[in-house]
Amino acid sequence: MNSYKDSAISPFQISKEDKETETVNSYNKGGKHLPNRQRKFSSYKPKNIDSRSNALIVGDSQLRHIRGRYLVKNTYTTIHTYRGATIKDLKDIIQKYPVNLLLQQEEIIIFAGTNDILMKKDLEVVQQEINCIESYLKGQKLKYSFLECAPILTNYDIEVNNNIKYLNTMFDNATNLFGYFAFKDRLYTRDGVHFNFAGNSILAKILKHFLQN
Repeated sequence: MNSYKDSAISPFQISKEDKETETVNSYNKGGKHLPNRQRKFSSYKPKNIDSRSNALIVGDSQLRHIRGRYLVKNTYTTIHTYRGATIKDLKDIIQKYPVNLLLQQEEIIIFAGTNDILMKKDLEVVQQEINCIESYLKGQKLKYSFLECAPILTNYDIEVNNNIKYLNTMFDNATNLFGYFAFKDRLYTRDGVHFNFAGNSILAKILKHFLQN
């Protein structure tokens, strides 16, 4: 097995940024309720895109253990993780990125939506926010893709996963990420939302495929 040093997956540890940005209460063992999410910030400050970058992946904390520089050879991939981010948050963030740096990206991948479902946001409003992201990226003539949202652990409220499946129908150019993770609880950490090493290995392969095609 490759060491973390030369792997596309980083060690599993919670960074200072993760702790400060969002507090997530643990699931109970029976899986009968979803976590309360208490976000300290109403908006996010966009991170810097490296001038060498030619691929950008932006999303929520399910991306936090993926290392961009190890995904594809000869591609400088920047991965920006915004813990707790919703589709609206990413819309606001993307529109604040310097347009000249977005234009030099050969591919932009967007990965979010799970937090919208966990927060029980109105899906019609989420659809409008997705449309806003797409309109902006198309207007700038940028190549982009949405990753589908993965399900949460299957022993939790089935309505949540049904809503995630419905949300995924809103994405253009989406991959079948839901299918890769459905009914595979062994791919998740104890919180039921984030991926463990095995789950991150699959996610890294999916991202690599996107960047190579």
